[in-house]
Amino acid sequence: MNNNINETAVNGWRRRSPQPVLSKVRRGLKLRCVVIGCFVLFCLVGIFAPVRFAPARFSPVHEVGAVPHFARKYDTNCNTCHVLPPKLNAFGESFLARGYRMPEGWKGGKSTSSDSTTDSKSADRDVAASPQNTDSKLVKFGKAIPNWVSVWNSGRYENVNSRFSKAYVNRVEVISAGHIGKSPFSYFVEWRPVSFETNSNGTLRDRSGRFEDVIVNVDINNRNSLTFGQYRSLRQVDVSRRLTITEPLIFSTSLAGDATRNSRLQSLRAFAPSGRSAGATYQFRSLLGKRPSDGLFHLITVPMPSEFSIPLTSEARREASFQFEGRPKGVFLETFYRRGLNTIGGHAFLDRDRRLVQGVGTLNYKRFYATGGLGMDQRDTRSGRILRTRYSLEGEYLATRSDVFRTMLGFRIEQITNANRKPAYIPYFVVSGPNKKGTFSMAVQYRAQERNDALLGEFSIIF
Repeated sequence: MNNNINETAVNGWRRRSPQPVLSKVRRGLKLRCVVIGCFVLFCLVGIFAPVRFAPARFSPVHEVGAVPHFARKYDTNCNTCHVLPPKLNAFGESFLARGYRMPEGWKGGKSTSSDSTTDSKSADRDVAASPQNTDSKLVKFGKAIPNWVSVWNSGRYENVNSRFSKAYVNRVEVISAGHIGKSPFSYFVEWRPVSFETNSNGTLRDRSGRFEDVIVNVDINNRNSLTFGQYRSLRQVDVSRRLTITEPLIFSTSLAGDATRNSRLQSLRAFAPSGRSAGATYQFRSLLGKRPSDGLFHLITVPMPSEFSIPLTSEARREASFQFEGRPKGVFLETFYRRGLNTIGGHAFLDRDRRLVQGVGTLNYKRFYATGGLGMDQRDTRSGRILRTRYSLEGEYLATRSDVFRTMLGFRIEQITNANRKPAYIPYFVVSGPNKKGTFSMAVQYRAQERNDALLGEFSIIF
């Protein structure tokens, strides 16, 4: 037995007693070299791989959930871009990649050209074209608002391990997104004037007035783009478009940040792949694909501790006041290949005393959809190195494919190892309709986990 290493479980973590400084440095450098080397290798393979497809406009870091104002603007319905809201289909992914633009030849719900590499703004000209009238500018502005703004209202029921049971309105969300004229800029803004969530004891936490996302994308050309604002670092899988009520733990479990007397700032210093932070992202697409959303992508993101907010209540001013710290959390690297709804890739987060490496894949075959991931994180503390592994596997089946009502059945298994808990098993059921210029959605989810069972339900009206 090696007497230099004494492993114990403390608060669900594996701790190792301090090792010689040189050994720690070497191990940290090895991990960094492996991660950076893999990232560079992916980039080189993409750069020198043969490019078989024509260029296409793309924007890298678009957020979207269910946004009905696009259905009103382009005279279509939710099913055009969604399997069922907010989960996107391949056409919806391409719509995002064009910077919220429809393909060339779009005529009120129909496209006269294939969903491929077009970069036309004819759809916008069709939308803008209308008979001349004598309405005042104020009236015209009022009529245009439904084409630029959506509202998402939802109520939630929670019964957590029989500790508490509560029903409440958890959000009223105002969403606006689109391209900015003929410029290479596009934007996405998501603001919650009403935002509530439960604490561990069942009391409500008021964060009304916070921004979920504030994003500006800049398409430099068909390979390079920049993104600024507040958003999720992870791009291969956008958990904003998940059907479950809770996020997969593999993406939402965070690495703690540096200690500070300000507990809220310390929580914002934590990093999770699906966590929102202010930051900047550069994306390079080394291999183009048939659709604007297809290809081999490489991203570098620098996230910073932040929360953008206009707090509307006294409690929200304590829980969700505007916060920004200019010091970066670290560097987030991501590489993935996408073809339709199928992807494979990996990502890594690197900081001086914390690291995360994960592999992720998604699969779509007819009505079946799957997402899986496996990763490891580590954090250095004064008492030693803390190690965890994490995994998640999820499958979904589109049970009904009606144009009016659609139903999805799903199941997810996930675990953070060394967390003193067994795996969680999460079956869920989602139905949406009528999927026109607005819709409703109902989700029911059960989490079966030792000492942590929970029944969740959420009903949403989106218009």
